[in-house]
Amino acid sequence: MTREAIIPLASSLPLDALAVEARVIEQLRATGLNTIGEVLAIPSAAVARRFGPETTGLLQRLLGGHPDLRARHVAPATYRRRYDFAEPIASLEGLLFPLRRLMQEFEGYLRGRDVAIQRLEVTLRHRDSPDSAFTLHTSAPMRDAVRLFALLREKLERTAWQSAVTEVIVCVNEFQAPDVLQGDFFDDSQRQSAGWSALLDQLRARLGEQAVKQLGLRDDHRPEQAWCVQHEAPGDTSDEPFPDRPLWLLEPTPVARPARVFGRPERIESGWWSGVDTTRDYYRAISEEGARLWLYREVGSTQWFLHGLWA
Repeated sequence: MTREAIIPLASSLPLDALAVEARVIEQLRATGLNTIGEVLAIPSAAVARRFGPETTGLLQRLLGGHPDLRARHVAPATYRRRYDFAEPIASLEGLLFPLRRLMQEFEGYLRGRDVAIQRLEVTLRHRDSPDSAFTLHTSAPMRDAVRLFALLREKLERTAWQSAVTEVIVCVNEFQAPDVLQGDFFDDSQRQSAGWSALLDQLRARLGEQAVKQLGLRDDHRPEQAWCVQHEAPGDTSDEPFPDRPLWLLEPTPVARPARVFGRPERIESGWWSGVDTTRDYYRAISEEGARLWLYREVGSTQWFLHGLWA
């Protein structure tokens, strides 16, 4: 729209349409002005002198003479969305439509901030009973509305309701960087990894959080105590590189000293707080068959123990 087209439209509007202080509106009316067009007929210098430069600047922006700069929208750091129902919903099918809309809206929020989630908290409120709350965990950062809706449906199908639902609340307090897949004609490993994560998420939603387990790290230097079985995905606890350790860990087995021992020994001393003080010197060796061995001996002892193998 051109300036010539804006002026007739704006001129017919009353003074109340101007986004200025009420004091300025009263001053304009006191001088006998009733419309924006009558104000525009006065020279800009006179308007600025009598009613302030803010009024002149507003008129210039209204007519397109000056740029109308707006503050950049900043999305909130946390997400919380409520969906109230006009009538209580007692069936899963009745919840699916609003949940699908909530997830589509939520995906727009995530893409607008260029973030993803691994934890989604959902609360179902009832009129005559306590709230029903559950948490949805994902194996990898996710922001796809279709996948989130499918996991929520699996979760809700196995959630017992005490009474009809009057309100749904979706809340997220933590966000991660999105795991964006890049197309590669020759390497499909990323897509396979994403499919594996989707399978784990579906199993958790269908069977429960405790049904899916995985190996994790424990803060202990002793090799036999440095791993554990856990339910949630482990986080990155350190950026330091791992030492050269075998993945095939054995029960400590007494062996004779191998002929070919190489490298400097690694001292592992730990466990004093649990009453099992361990002080070992670990060595790398090669057997007569060419296998790489990981051996140790207790400090002050000459007995060797085989503790691991490199594949």
